[in-house]
Amino acid sequence: MEIKLGIVRKGGGRPGHAGRIVAIMAALLAVLPGATRAAEAPLDTLETQDAPPPWVPRDIQISRSLLPEISGSQLPATQPPARPPRLDDPLEAAWRFHQARRALADDQADAALQKVREAGALDPARAAYPWWRTWLALHGRNLDFLEALPAAWHASRADLAAWKRLLLLGHEGALLWLALFWTLVALACLFRWGRHVAHDLSALFWRDARHAPRRWTLPLLLLALVLLRPGWLLWLGLVSVPLYLGASNRGRALLALIWLLAAAAVYPDWPALRSAVPALDPGSETVLLSRAAVSPATPQLVQELEQRLPQAGRDAPRTARLRLALGIQAARGGDYDASRRLFDAIARQDPSNVAAVVNLANSEYYLGRYDAAVRGYQQALQSEPTRGEIYYNLSQAYTRKLFFRESSEALTSANRLGFSPEPWEDAAEAYNGFAPVVYLGHDREDLESSARWEATHYAPLAHLAAWFPWLGPAPRLLFWLLLGLLILTVVLGLALPLRLRCAPCSNCNVPICPRCGTRREEGLLCAKCQETAERARSELVLATLLKNRGRDIELHFVTAARRFNRWLPGASNLVAGQPLMGLARLGLLATALLLMLFGWSFNLMAVWDMPGVRLPEETLHPLLAPLPVDAWNGLRGWSLWAGLALASLLYATAWLGRESFRRGRPSHMSKQILKFDAASAASGGGPRRETAQGR
Repeated sequence: MEIKLGIVRKGGGRPGHAGRIVAIMAALLAVLPGATRAAEAPLDTLETQDAPPPWVPRDIQISRSLLPEISGSQLPATQPPARPPRLDDPLEAAWRFHQARRALADDQADAALQKVREAGALDPARAAYPWWRTWLALHGRNLDFLEALPAAWHASRADLAAWKRLLLLGHEGALLWLALFWTLVALACLFRWGRHVAHDLSALFWRDARHAPRRWTLPLLLLALVLLRPGWLLWLGLVSVPLYLGASNRGRALLALIWLLAAAAVYPDWPALRSAVPALDPGSETVLLSRAAVSPATPQLVQELEQRLPQAGRDAPRTARLRLALGIQAARGGDYDASRRLFDAIARQDPSNVAAVVNLANSEYYLGRYDAAVRGYQQALQSEPTRGEIYYNLSQAYTRKLFFRESSEALTSANRLGFSPEPWEDAAEAYNGFAPVVYLGHDREDLESSARWEATHYAPLAHLAAWFPWLGPAPRLLFWLLLGLLILTVVLGLALPLRLRCAPCSNCNVPICPRCGTRREEGLLCAKCQETAERARSELVLATLLKNRGRDIELHFVTAARRFNRWLPGASNLVAGQPLMGLARLGLLATALLLMLFGWSFNLMAVWDMPGVRLPEETLHPLLAPLPVDAWNGLRGWSLWAGLALASLLYATAWLGRESFRRGRPSHMSKQILKFDAASAASGGGPRRETAQGR
């Protein structure tokens, strides 16, 4: 069936093509009324508005001080990096340092210097690298040490472990040098007052009027001391007792001063020394905290910290230190929520803990809360306005907020305060566009507090554990024995009767005691001078004979002093009227012996992270050579050759030089006699008659 639509025109004709189109348009307009209304306005009068996308909220207030809080349902947030970027790389630095040591072992000094320079650039906070660099530059005659030495000093001041290491090495070297110097001074005193001591001991023990066995008394006493094995320092103290009693006032003062310094050096409760050992022992909690603050996150570190945290109990400072280390480890591992909770707990308990506040702001930074991060950095700067690291972190947060002017100002402040790291290469894909910020570890006061708390668990002078067989008794007992011997010796020197003391002969200075000497008006004479006085028939002959004997004794002393000075440079100067020269030479000789025998004790080329406590099995020999195996350089060590050069120079000057020694005032009595005779002749008196018998 066919239906035809059309419009009948007037006149009964069929409709045209235009009429059909009009009819169809009318039908469509009847069905779509909305379209009819939209088409009512002409095209040139339409007004359009740009509507925002539906995922942007309508009430956002954009300003330079506030950014909107945007959730993931509104706009996909930038995901934090799986691990935070770092300005340093301790693991790579340790590997470069290992390569430097291997290159040095293969006699490749230039390659070793380059590797250790790279290690210092990768980990500038570790002091071992610039110290190695300094030594390698000096050893290779390279001017690079002018740059490395200041860096080594500044790194040592900032690195607590390095500073404590230098402190322990300084104490160990000072104690060894003092023991050597005391030994040399004791030998010099034995040369000067050995016969006095032998005379006194013989008169005291053997009760012999002529003191015949006095030559064997002192050697027998020294042999008995050696067999008793009292230890090096205690042996020197026992030997110094008779030397102090027989010495002059100047010699007594020198012996007492060295004695007192030795006792102070072995004092077991110096706080700085007690707290230095936990700062170096790898098994201590202090070292654990230091490692956790700089090392990458490892399950072993986290597990050990978590095991120690319940042991802290109510110790708030220790709990805060462990939480800070755990928080840094969590942040290094990318768990920013856990690190934020730990840092927030510390900051709530102690708002003045700058490290916790800064690290909390770092967590906020990586979580995309930049306003909170900026507020945290600004709060930390109120307490520590001189920390360039905080300004650097603030600059990174401002950069993420697109506040480039404020970011540039903060970075300039960081550089002005000395924190100017190398430009960091932006790895946008690996870190999602986040730049590195610095995590602050435990400050020096916290680590010192931890070391002081932990020092009670160590034996006194634990860093000298390998030296105990040589030093003698335990440190506490050794200190009290040395101090007690010194006090007893001083009391004996003041209270000992004169009849037990040795005195020099008034003519030849030979040591004699009142028991075997003969007293005349001019003074006390020894047996030889008394025999000479009895043979003289006049005062003039007596004066001549005494003068000749004094001259013979003086020549004998000068010959013995020169011979002894060749074997022990400085000893004869010390006891023969040249104390300053003698002390200087003995001090240099002690330094040479220290470099040759114990130069390993302050060897900067040794590994610094060695244990603070030396076990006997870690040494070459626990009794004969308590030298650390990993620190001994063998016969190629620089300290051995430096000590040999210094000792050779001292012995060359002693053998080739012509020293002038004098023994007090010889022929003192003969000068008095001649003066008396001249006075008598001028007054017209007769010759003086004096019996030669002593009282």
